[in-house]
Amino acid sequence: MKKINIVGKLKNMTKKQKMIAVIMCIVILAGITTSAVLLSANSNDKSKDLADDKNKVEEVVDIGKDDTQDIPENTDILVESMSNTPYGIDTKPKIKVTSKTPMREDAIKKNLSFSPHRSYDIEKVNDKEYILSVNSPFDNNELVKVTYNTKEEKLGWAFQTVKKFGVSTTHPANEGYSVPTNTGIEIQFTKDIGEHNFDQYFNIKPSVEGEFKYEKDKIIFVPKNKLKERKEYEVTIKKGYSDGAETIDEDYTFTFKTDGHNFNDKYINLYGTTESITYMKPNEPQMLTCYANGNDEEKKISLSIYKYKDKKDFVKGYYDRNDIDIDKYASSLTATENYTYEVTANDFGYEDVIELQHLDEGYYFLKAKYYDSVDYMFIQVSPYNAYTAVDNDKVMVWMVNGTTSELVKDANIVIDDKNIGKTDENGFAFLDKKQEYSENVLMELQAGNDNPLMIPLVIDDHSKNPNCIYWSYIYFDRGIYLPTDEINVFGFVQNREGKSIKNVRVELLNDNNTLMEAKEVKLSNIGTYETKFNIDNYLDSYLKVRVIVDGEYEIENEYIDIARFEKPTYKLDTSLDKEFIMMDDTVNYSADVTFYEGTPAADSHISIETSRFSLFGKETSCSKEYICDEKGHKEVELTPYLNTTKWKPRFINIRTRFDDLDRNYIRDVSSVILFPRDIMIETEDKKISDEEVKISVNVNNIDTSNFNGQLYDYDSYRGEGIASKDVEIEIEETYYERIYQGKEYDYINKRSYDSYTYERHDNILGTIEGITDENGVLTFNFDEIKENRGYRFYIRTKDSKGRLIEQIHYYSEAYYVNDNQNYLQRYSLHMNKDLFKKNDNMELAIKQGNENISERENDKSLFFVCKEGIIDYIISDDTKVDIKYLQKYIPNATIYAVYFDGKSLHNDYSMKRWFGYDYEDEKLNVNIETDKNDYKPGDKVKLTVKVTDKDDKPVTADVNISVVDEAFFAICEDSTWVLSDLYRSVFSSGLTSQFLAAYNIYNNFGGAECGGEGDSEIIRSKFKNTADFGIIKTDENGICTKEFELPDNLTSWRITCTAINDKLKAGKEKYNINAKLPFFISSLVYDSYMKGDYINATIKTGGAKLKKEDSVEFTAKIEQEDGKVVEVTETGKGHEYVNIPIGKLPKGKHKITIIAKTGNYKDGEQYDIEIKDSLHYFDVIKQEDLKEDMEIISNDQYVNLIFLNKDLCEYYLGLLDVYYSNYNDRSEYIISSNIAGKELNKKFETDFKLDEPRCEEFVSYNGLYRDFSYGNNSAEITANLISVGFVEDREKQVNGLLQAARDEYRPVKENIAALWGLSLLDEPVLLETNAMYTKINGTSETLSFEKMYMMLTFIENGELQKAKEIYNDIKDNYVKQKHEMLYIDDADTGNKFTAMMMMAAIKLNNLEDAKGMYAHLQHTGEYKYPTITEKLYYLQNMKPKEDKASFKYELDGKEETVSLGINRYHSLDLTKEQAGSIKFSEIDGNVRVIKDFIGTVKDIEKTDKYNIERWYSSDGSGEDIKQGEIVTVHIKVNVLDNRLSTFVLDDILPTALTFIGKEKTNSDKLGVWADNEARRTKLHVYVGWNYRMSDEYSFEITYKTKAVLAGEYIAEPIIIRDYMNDEITCSKENVVKIK
Repeated sequence: MKKINIVGKLKNMTKKQKMIAVIMCIVILAGITTSAVLLSANSNDKSKDLADDKNKVEEVVDIGKDDTQDIPENTDILVESMSNTPYGIDTKPKIKVTSKTPMREDAIKKNLSFSPHRSYDIEKVNDKEYILSVNSPFDNNELVKVTYNTKEEKLGWAFQTVKKFGVSTTHPANEGYSVPTNTGIEIQFTKDIGEHNFDQYFNIKPSVEGEFKYEKDKIIFVPKNKLKERKEYEVTIKKGYSDGAETIDEDYTFTFKTDGHNFNDKYINLYGTTESITYMKPNEPQMLTCYANGNDEEKKISLSIYKYKDKKDFVKGYYDRNDIDIDKYASSLTATENYTYEVTANDFGYEDVIELQHLDEGYYFLKAKYYDSVDYMFIQVSPYNAYTAVDNDKVMVWMVNGTTSELVKDANIVIDDKNIGKTDENGFAFLDKKQEYSENVLMELQAGNDNPLMIPLVIDDHSKNPNCIYWSYIYFDRGIYLPTDEINVFGFVQNREGKSIKNVRVELLNDNNTLMEAKEVKLSNIGTYETKFNIDNYLDSYLKVRVIVDGEYEIENEYIDIARFEKPTYKLDTSLDKEFIMMDDTVNYSADVTFYEGTPAADSHISIETSRFSLFGKETSCSKEYICDEKGHKEVELTPYLNTTKWKPRFINIRTRFDDLDRNYIRDVSSVILFPRDIMIETEDKKISDEEVKISVNVNNIDTSNFNGQLYDYDSYRGEGIASKDVEIEIEETYYERIYQGKEYDYINKRSYDSYTYERHDNILGTIEGITDENGVLTFNFDEIKENRGYRFYIRTKDSKGRLIEQIHYYSEAYYVNDNQNYLQRYSLHMNKDLFKKNDNMELAIKQGNENISERENDKSLFFVCKEGIIDYIISDDTKVDIKYLQKYIPNATIYAVYFDGKSLHNDYSMKRWFGYDYEDEKLNVNIETDKNDYKPGDKVKLTVKVTDKDDKPVTADVNISVVDEAFFAICEDSTWVLSDLYRSVFSSGLTSQFLAAYNIYNNFGGAECGGEGDSEIIRSKFKNTADFGIIKTDENGICTKEFELPDNLTSWRITCTAINDKLKAGKEKYNINAKLPFFISSLVYDSYMKGDYINATIKTGGAKLKKEDSVEFTAKIEQEDGKVVEVTETGKGHEYVNIPIGKLPKGKHKITIIAKTGNYKDGEQYDIEIKDSLHYFDVIKQEDLKEDMEIISNDQYVNLIFLNKDLCEYYLGLLDVYYSNYNDRSEYIISSNIAGKELNKKFETDFKLDEPRCEEFVSYNGLYRDFSYGNNSAEITANLISVGFVEDREKQVNGLLQAARDEYRPVKENIAALWGLSLLDEPVLLETNAMYTKINGTSETLSFEKMYMMLTFIENGELQKAKEIYNDIKDNYVKQKHEMLYIDDADTGNKFTAMMMMAAIKLNNLEDAKGMYAHLQHTGEYKYPTITEKLYYLQNMKPKEDKASFKYELDGKEETVSLGINRYHSLDLTKEQAGSIKFSEIDGNVRVIKDFIGTVKDIEKTDKYNIERWYSSDGSGEDIKQGEIVTVHIKVNVLDNRLSTFVLDDILPTALTFIGKEKTNSDKLGVWADNEARRTKLHVYVGWNYRMSDEYSFEITYKTKAVLAGEYIAEPIIIRDYMNDEITCSKENVVKIK
């Protein structure tokens, strides 16, 4: 079972949703323990409580300091029977009590008792030994418990009295059903048998021949032949049979019924018009589709059909359908006719079809049985068909007569006994009727005096999308923002009906849905608005912008990513001169590297590479490095090559990497299609017979003259056929031979079966050589097809250059099941296109199997359009109609079709089509001009925008101007389009119901900021991502102007203009201008560094006036926060990288100014940087008990707190956890869920709708339960269910458990589990338990299922001393403690053993142990072995305090008292200021606080379940890392618990490294993928089970980075979490040194 994992799901939730998830699943978090008291041992409500008294902890008697009890606390007392036989103690035994220290007779009398109660006499032997004699005998085969109460604990022993000779168990069990016909009949006796003349005491009816096998205490009757199918047998063991000493004094009889089949997950599902009702016509074959899951050659299905006497009974049965027991309902029916017969299901593609015997008109109930599986169907036989559709306030009906091919006029339409109208001459009605939400309504269509056609109306709840009321559009200047940034918003709102809009509010929310800021915006006369939000050091990953209209309608809800992104400095463009080539041909590659403002990046280093292809002929090289020229340009001639024998074309992606220094890893990809051969081979086959197939081989030239670039459009490059071409065909046959191994007997399941092995054979049958004809075709017949065999035809020839071509054709007879038959008969709706302009013709056609329908007599078609309801309809005599696309269909609608072929109505999913609006005519042309193309930083830009319509006429419109650094779009492109957003699909069909009453089987900062000019003394420091944002309005000439100032970025600025007018016409255009200088610097300086970093600034110069030989002088001025100023100088050459040592800086905010001079030119940049303790922030969830001085960590971010009543919450949510386990189909989960649900409804007044558990699916004929309906019966599962009070048939369960206890072919743990189950049912099995204990003691490991079940059995039998001995041994040697959790640390069985120990701890009154073990189970969840029953057992036997918890808090000058009761929690969302000022007081009770906040490494509590280490290495030749080299990040994780398989690793790169990727693991059994955000990388890891087979395991991950800065840099610890528990730990800090 998958455990409910809170934090594992947090990534896709808001913070408040996270907290609610925590509340709803708090029981699984570490650190929660329960304050509990015992259930009252003398509860009077035994039948209604969760568990019966058997499960309740026996009350510990407090004997205080009574002076009559003078036995020391640790006295070793022993109680033994002196009257023993092989089959138990005497019924009136003598009991010896001994002690190592003297005892007093009155102390014994006071503290020792028998159960069942017996008075006794005491005979003193000495001070340390006494003999007890009971005054009245016990019954035979009775469990006798002896208890002795000391000051500290209850001591206990148990004995069993002697058994009488008789039948103990039988197989099959009494009243067993579905018994295999190859069963044996076993009789187990209470004692060893004596006489072997059993035949005279054994009788079976009907009579069966067979022989007897005699074992120690068992006699087995083995029938000579199989028993009869579906036959009841009665077996009698006659009185008089003796073991030589005792005789059976009365007959023993049991019965069972055979099934005739070996049960193997066979079931049947019936399919009709819906899942429970179908329609048939009286004058046609009456067919029903089903799925019979079984591998029988003939699927025999038993049918029982009952005809209702009237409509009333049919309607009642249909309304009660979800609650009926099929067999009971069928047998209770008062039917006018009934039929029972067997049919064979015929294979029909993926389904089966059964044909019914003829049924006359009327209403019927059909029951179908296939093996043990039963399904049902309500049937109406009627000449009528109808189609109904319902929207919010209309009902549409179309009714036809399939017998007379007529449309049904004047049929009354009745809903809820009210006549709402009649059909017209077309059998059609469209009526006003608001139908409320319902799951159980039948519409009646009454035609004349005939039986009304009954049609289900399943009415769905439907509400209109607010976007159906308003046109809307929203646009942001960028798609990603920095933690400190400005968010610019432009939008448009208009009521679709032209109504006025009162107000529009734009809200900014954090990821917890907490409102951060809201702004009322003013709409222009057109409906546009703009606003902005400023965020400051927001460290979460996203924000949300919401637009609310008229105070209630949310029309926009957009997420905005927040990330510390880094923009690239350089732009890399690559291209190829051809789109496709033949192999051995060449293609010319070119690359250009520039700065973003367009200046070439001289002498840039690049690498090109590809995968699986060589770039230079047959050379094996897939990559090469190059240096661009002084203009940043490089050209290379490539000869791509692929080693293959295939002819089909392949895409070659040629990847180019920029190898110089930048904040980003810059790449570009160009593609070419490669044809490996100049000839193509295509094949097809045609089945001639079961034994013969005709294969056609077509050999054609490849002609690319018409190639359209689509690889699989073979027609576009298939040339002429090649005549007289030699072709070789090699034929290979593959099959699996089934080899009979003989008859085997399954002693566990007690049945015989045939055993087979399967051996694969691959045989070459031969080779055919042939020559193509004049059309390039070679055909041949292969007539050696055999059943259940596959064939490969290896077809080989050579192309014009002598290169081998091989095509493989696969054939198997199994492929020729007629899968297409269903499709070929289906009807579908076709349209000429999906998007239409106003007044376009919509050409509609109903087709059958993709073919047009020829003219048919009496056929009709119904077409109707839906847009939040039915808005248009037409009935036609033709299957083709044209309708006009109308204004009211904008922006989208759905059209439906229903077809009457003269006999039946047809409608399914393929007769519905969505269609939308082709908004091309609504496009506005936006022309952008500036006063020039190239500018300097700080220049004013004069912008002119002209807007015209499609006819080039001027348009008055609002125009949004957004000016953004082009380098930004390299990391986040603007892919929005105003018209597609404005005219997006928002309307649903609006249908709340539709039904066809007919049955048819076929149915970052920096980057791109570069330098200044020679005479400029200005230092560039005003760097922005967005230069300008706002709205301007065009005049009557469609023209508007704007002036804005450029920031200091040296880049290309993208001007995006979005125009909208009041007629819903819109357009968008972009235009680029450049900000450049003749000489500039580009500095690699980051905004944040770690305390301890030794910083170098890396500078590169560029510009059109700079030459490589020019000398450049650099000065770096460092102004520290404390006022200290340091200057550093360096020299270099033009276009070279220069490192300027900044050194280590103290924590705080500083300025770095870098100035470069060459000749008369100078440029400078200034950066604000901050030295921090940490750059690694992540989501942290902690929990603790509320205290008045509780610390709340905020790290200057929002904090979420959840308060809850810990004790009540655990009990309630513990039950809830069990209840919601019912998604698992395993029996323990379904039954436990039902028990928990009943308790929740009773104790907490929940309203869960509980169906009785599907016991019949899981219980076997011997009374034992299976895990799944198809599993084997299990004593373990049965005993576990009994332990939580689930006893369905005690007699049968006792019999089944007795068999399982004595079945030597079952695992020993099953034997002992059966004994445990029997002891839970108060059966006397102490003798068997002691015998089993003697058998396994010393042979079984201390930690084993056998010892666990033995401990639990001893407890239930009263042998407390032996149970305690086992419990203490396991606890001392295997139980570990972590915090308050106790657990057994074993990867496979640890959780199960912990759960079993928890049950024992409760029974032995070790309640603190039990609480610690339960906390562990809730923390870790289910794994391998189910523990759901043990969790439920804990909850049944531990009852929480029902005290309410409360507290008071003071916030923002206000006080509030919070009370926490049942299912009650309190949530607080705090700002960073509130987190520091909130005060708590008057805490009453156990209040738990869950805190969700943004934290750092110092805030985590490390787990001990795994650890992680990380190191770095150079991919270069030396050990040292050099600037510019590729650096591998190595990560090794050691996992100490192999249950853990899924992890997320959160790594922050040191400032000097830039992420590349290429993540790899040390095994293909591990999966890893990466999410990267600048220097932050999240690695998601899944470890397959076959990798983590040992108790502990480790794995390694690597990924690639690039060293872009010299110096020494701190690498903060990498964080790792596991998804199962959301525990966390981290590595050590690293220092990366780069030369």
